[in-house]
Amino acid sequence: MVLAVIATGVLSGLGGMALALALHAIQHVAYGYGQAGWVMVAQFYAGCPCRMQKPM
Repeated sequence: MVLAVIATGVLSGLGGMALALALHAIQHVAYGYGQAGWVMVAQFYAGCPCRMQKPM
């Protein structure tokens, strides 16, 4: 009985992880998430006036 409970927990955890990864992949395809988005954010903050302060 205990083995059945443990097996059920492990299998449902693996199934949940597989579902989460599948949904994450669908989000990447549907909404265009990717490396280019992070590059644009990094370039924006690199040129941010708040970072362009004179050294003391």
